[in-house]
Amino acid sequence: MVIHRLVRAVRSGCAAALCLLTPAICLAQQAEATVKDLPPMPSLGNETLKVAGVLCLMLAFIFAGFWVLKRYGHRAGLGVLTRNELKLEGHLALGPKKQIVVVRFLNKRMVLGVTETSINLLTETESKHDDDSQADFTKSLDKARTEDGTS
Repeated sequence: MVIHRLVRAVRSGCAAALCLLTPAICLAQQAEATVKDLPPMPSLGNETLKVAGVLCLMLAFIFAGFWVLKRYGHRAGLGVLTRNELKLEGHLALGPKKQIVVVRFLNKRMVLGVTETSINLLTETESKHDDDSQADFTKSLDKARTEDGTS
């Protein structure tokens, strides 16, 4: 095919065209041979599906890890409060959305007034580290009142 073009160029008397076409024809033949040697291109759709599948698999592993930590993390000591350091010892409803609660955190027992919009510390006392969470709420409230000086 290339030879036919050269013959036509010579017959037409275009020596300038022949000089210009010869390097271009040689380069075209080399490029055609190089392209034939290349492996076929993979489908872009298949590659996209592979990448999306790996991404979904990685996200599934991350969510599974979070679920395992949420479900079993407190047993392994990975929680924020590892030894149930915050305990609600009792509460007394005073009206709709108003109550008094006794909370024990570490070695402190706090009496809190809780409303719909705020939480106020009424009194705070030191307590022992023994597990007396079954104590009666009224005893705890009376003790807090006597220590605070209110009746």
